Amino acid sequence: MLHSFFAREQQVGPPLFSEASFEVALRPGIVLVGRIDRVEQSADGVLRVLDYKSSLKPLDQLPTPDGSLQLALYALGVRQLLGRTPDEIGYYYLAHDTVMTAPFTVMMQETVLGAFGDLADALAANRFEPLPEPEKCRVCPYQPKCPEFNPSLRQSL
Repeated sequence: MLHSFFAREQQVGPPLFSEASFEVALRPGIVLVGRIDRVEQSADGVLRVLDYKSSLKPLDQLPTPDGSLQLALYALGVRQLLGRTPDEIGYYYLAHDTVMTAPFTVMMQETVLGAFGDLADALAANRFEPLPEPEKCRVCPYQPKCPEFNPSLRQSL
């Protein structure tokens, strides 16, 4: 993985940002904070945000960037950092030495703002609906307090 990573680094050049912190205000008092793995600009001026993934699953079982709320949020972070949104968002699957990208569209921007706006509304109303997913629940640090993982807690809600 490291050899492939460094070979790509030499080919595309250094990133504009690596591990860049950002904040996106959803509502007054509700700010999402994140860190973007990589922001790069190609020789022809294409601005791209990439999230590194180290999964060993086959490529056809890995998520694609189109429709990713995580990457769309990162795109808004890039807008905060650089004053413009990226042209592309994508994943760099390190184990496969593969970059998958998708255009970042106005529709994606509206979708992420709507989704995180809904989240902000839920936070303001103190609504926390669990969205169980086996892969995520397996490593979640909130298992002891989650009624989805620990059904005995459902009675106390």
